[in-house]
Amino acid sequence: MRILFFMLALCYSSLSMAQKYYIKTFDPFNLEHERIRDMTLQGNDIVFRANRDAKGEADITTTMGRYSITKDSMLNVEKLENVMSGFSLLEFGNDYLLSSYGNENLKNISLSLIGSDFKLKKTIDFSLKPKSRYFNYAIREAIKFGDKSVLTAVVADTLNQYKWNGQMQCRDHLAIFVVNNQLNLDTSFVITPNSNSYWMKINGVGVSGDSILYVSIYDRGPGFERRAIYGYNKQLKKVFSWIGPDVDSPDAARSSLIIDKNNTVYTAYRPYDYRTYLYAIDSKGKKKWECPFDSAMIKGAWNSFNLMIAKDGNILGSALRSSAMNDLGECAYIFKISTEGKMLWQKILRINKGFNTYPGASNFGLPVLPLKIIELPNNDIIIGGRYSNFLGENISGGFSNADLFIARLDSTGCLWKNCPFIQDVVQKPKYLPIVTSQNERVIENIESPPTKPFNTTSYTYTSDSFLLGNKYYFKQQYRNNNLGSGNWVVEEAYYREKNGIVYYKAGINIPEKVLYNFNLGVGDTLPPVGNSGIRIVEKVSTVFYFDGIPRKKMTMAKPCNSTVVEGIGDIGTSNSLYSCNPLEPLLSYLRCFSINGKLVYTNADFQVCYTVAVKDVDLRLKSIYPNPTTGLLNIDTEDAQAIKSVTIVDNLGRIIQTDAFMATDNGIQLNISNLQNGLYFGKVVFSDGSKTGFKIIKVSE
Repeated sequence: MRILFFMLALCYSSLSMAQKYYIKTFDPFNLEHERIRDMTLQGNDIVFRANRDAKGEADITTTMGRYSITKDSMLNVEKLENVMSGFSLLEFGNDYLLSSYGNENLKNISLSLIGSDFKLKKTIDFSLKPKSRYFNYAIREAIKFGDKSVLTAVVADTLNQYKWNGQMQCRDHLAIFVVNNQLNLDTSFVITPNSNSYWMKINGVGVSGDSILYVSIYDRGPGFERRAIYGYNKQLKKVFSWIGPDVDSPDAARSSLIIDKNNTVYTAYRPYDYRTYLYAIDSKGKKKWECPFDSAMIKGAWNSFNLMIAKDGNILGSALRSSAMNDLGECAYIFKISTEGKMLWQKILRINKGFNTYPGASNFGLPVLPLKIIELPNNDIIIGGRYSNFLGENISGGFSNADLFIARLDSTGCLWKNCPFIQDVVQKPKYLPIVTSQNERVIENIESPPTKPFNTTSYTYTSDSFLLGNKYYFKQQYRNNNLGSGNWVVEEAYYREKNGIVYYKAGINIPEKVLYNFNLGVGDTLPPVGNSGIRIVEKVSTVFYFDGIPRKKMTMAKPCNSTVVEGIGDIGTSNSLYSCNPLEPLLSYLRCFSINGKLVYTNADFQVCYTVAVKDVDLRLKSIYPNPTTGLLNIDTEDAQAIKSVTIVDNLGRIIQTDAFMATDNGIQLNISNLQNGLYFGKVVFSDGSKTGFKIIKVSE
């Protein structure tokens, strides 16, 4: 068996091919909240600006980072403690302009000049603290307009008020600030709402070449809520006006404006029929067409649109889609619409569906908010924003951490070839290790009946590392179990693990190979191993075992049909990646796997697992399957009559089911089909008063 496994490891150590399309998540400053607000493409790098919340809503500052699209990796990320939050990143020669405002009471607006090394060069304070009728400045988008920079903001006006709930309120206006090349305030003016308007908030800004500045406005007054778009020339004279139909909320379909070379204006819009559209408006302010994103309100809402003109002239966009249908929750929505108003394609990226570790009635996956979309020279698509990582611990801002994500898609919004409308992605910031002396796997030989203990062999890794070159490796060791006896034998093979990849050296002077790579997604390929041919990742999913920890699971396409699990390795036949020939007899199986003597996984084909120690599942419970379960859970035991009671509790410790079991030929059977999907704990009490516990994962049909 030892020689066989050595050959298996050698044959499975081919180098993996790079994953071309992906979603990558980043937590650059451990448990601080970050979200990408703007990105720009510079050569082979993406430079981004993110809002960073480390101390609370009153002190949101800025983070900047550089991401390599050739290396698919983050190059550097820097905190800018003295630059407050904002929405935009403008290029200024070799430097960057960041418009910001103080979050505490929205006091002021400033403009920061940042060098290419992400160091603050200087800050220009507009000194707009309340001195006159205007106050409460809140910065919105900034944009280049010819050789100048335009900053937009919402301001309150003390001299223009309205009555609301019996009290006088200051009206919101739109302020525009124009900054010249010397970073001096060149012009500023306020767009005053109509006398019957309460609010006039900015929803987006765009330019047509160097000639017209367009501003999208949410306008609300007694009995109406509507969208308006105004256009201003270089002298800041209004030259364009469009008043849209009523809308149902100020945040619905908030979008960036885009204008094509024919001066057609595009904006996302959700009027009162509860459907969301992309509107096209001609240079005269007349609607050209509208393209719906949905056919009925039941299909869900769209929000936070970001639009751009693609290289082929069509409209490319991303948004947040939120819907209970298909358990979507908050997902990233990407689409492309032709200049004639035809939907060319639309895709949804859903991260970690079925992977949630926090309590809740539904399992939508992690909330994903795309805030910027750009197109690469080869027509690939990059989106960036924030996702909420539920950590199960109370940190600043609640039970989740807002972290960065960057996704690279092909020109049709796909992560893999011929992708479906909904693309499910399993993403983990940190992986469970395989190469550690705490892990023990028990392999079953096929040469003899699988119930005999002397046919099992345990494998683990040495606790001491070995320095080869400038890298540290661990050796694999094995022992014949024979009811727990036998000495450990150390093999002359070396293993190391980094960032979800397990590397292998068959000897000191033999080149390093890749054994496992848990960064792969559906459609990614691995080079041939033995008779396997090219291995293609057919499915990526989530699996739970006895420890209740979610693990990434990858299944290869036929003929191998190998299944590899994070933190464990191959859970199928141990030689499945070596032979892959259905005409050859199978040589060995993974019987079970444990961590620190605690049983984590058992193969349903075997009744007993022989490990050094089993601490968390009583040996009288010989097998618990299927787990995860859709409703019926079998517990095989040596003596079903010895079970006095079975209690099921949820992850908050509340008893939700008691004694709902029946006797079977091999033990008992529980029916938990009435429970919602999630993690539960079973407690068995035996007639002699002893107790034992186990974990249950309830899933859908």
